[in-house]
Amino acid sequence: LSVVGETPCPTYKALSYEWGLPPSDPSNTPTILLDNYPICIRQNLHDAFQSILYNHHRLYGKSPLYLCVDALCINQLDEQEKGHRVQLMRKIYQTAKMVVV
Repeated sequence: LSVVGETPCPTYKALSYEWGLPPSDPSNTPTILLDNYPICIRQNLHDAFQSILYNHHRLYGKSPLYLCVDALCINQLDEQEKGHRVQLMRKIYQTAKMVVV
């Protein structure tokens, strides 16, 4: 995965999902690479990625997929950014080509 800037914004899909509880065993947490940095994610997000990517590749081949995922797009350690981004979520979902729930 790679981070893409907001301007100009490519056509994207958005993922809306319940974050769920933190894993009880962090050593058994799925990890993804985001701009070549390992990021731990929750199992339900990992499962959603697998399903979305499988269906995207089945329908569109190797064309890129731009996906807005709030857990990854918002710096969860920065309260000011979180407050600002949460206010933008409605617009993010409205302007997405598709919202996967």
